[in-house]
Order: sequence, then structure tokens, then C-alpha cells
Amino acid sequence: MNRLLRHSLAAALLAGLFLPFGTAVAADMPGTFHAFDDAGIFSTDGKKQATKKLEGQKFDRGLHVTVDTYKEMPSDWKKKYDAAADKNKVVKDWAIAAATAQKAKGPYVLICMRPGYTMVIADEETVKRGLTQADSDEVRKIIDTGLRDAAKLEPDKRVEARDAALLKATDYLIKTLKGTKVP
Repeated sequence: MNRLLRHSLAAALLAGLFLPFGTAVAADMPGTFHAFDDAGIFSTDGKKQATKKLEGQKFDRGLHVTVDTYKEMPSDWKKKYDAAADKNKVVKDWAIAAATAQKAKGPYVLICMRPGYTMVIADEETVKRGLTQADSDEVRKIIDTGLRDAAKLEPDKRVEARDAALLKATDYLIKTLKGTKVP
């Protein structure tokens, strides 16, 4: 009996010692930012600033944000887009396929210059974390407004305006998801 009590007590102590460390490892990881800017709409510095903003924040199990830009829609998706009555659905399906192919996690932003379209989607974990459709729509509006405003500027000021939109969208995602927990 005494031996059983000692082993039970030792097991409980060990579990108690390691529990806080296991919890700390799962929580409070920095965010990450991935940009695949094939359209070349953001500067290298703008992408570095977005990376620095996310890496400077801690999120429960981290947060991954991906921005994927295209000069034009790939031909197979363009055919579907041209034939579709619901063009938004085609772009959303394209964004889901692209995010899945890249194994992207977290908020995923697809920006296509021709035809002009921005789609923001989120994986299931990010939705459970609290990113709503309204939040995704707000990120899209921030990007779209920045792109439209940039197009009205002198060419040497356009990249700066697009970078500002990228950073504003990054700030919005940080503000919305900081302090949230992965269920």
C-alpha cells in the first residue's frame, strides 16, 4: 500500500511539473507571413514589414497568413470564370484550391489583377479561432481600396499605397485574432 501510494504521488508530481511546460509550448507562438507575389504588386520592404509585424506578435499555436498575387487568372480557372453566372463562387473555389495546394493555414488572401478580384478565405481552425466572414470581407475591402487608390496615383507612388493596404490588412488580422485561442 505504501509503495502504491508513493508511485501514485510520484506520477502526480511529474504530471504537475510537466503540465505547465506542455501548455506553454502549445501557446504563444509568433505569427508567420508568406507572400507569393507573382503580380509584383508589393515591394520587398512591404512584405518584410508585414512579416515583422506578424513575427512580433504571439498567438495561441501561432498564426499563418498567406497572400498570393496573380497578374492574371490561370487559363483553366478563366474559362470557368467566363462561363459562370456566379463569378464569386469560381474565384472562391480557385482560392480554396490554391490554398489547399500550398497547404496554407490561417487567413489566405488571393489577389488577381486580371480580372480584378480579391478573395479572403480562412481554414477551419482560424474560423473556430474567431475570424468571421465579416472580418474576411473587411480584409478584402482594405486590400481592394488600397489597390483602387494606388491605381489613381503617379506610378512611383503606387507600390507605397499598395504596401500601406497590405500593412493595414495585416494590422486588422492581428487585432482581430490576437488573444484568441485555438479550440
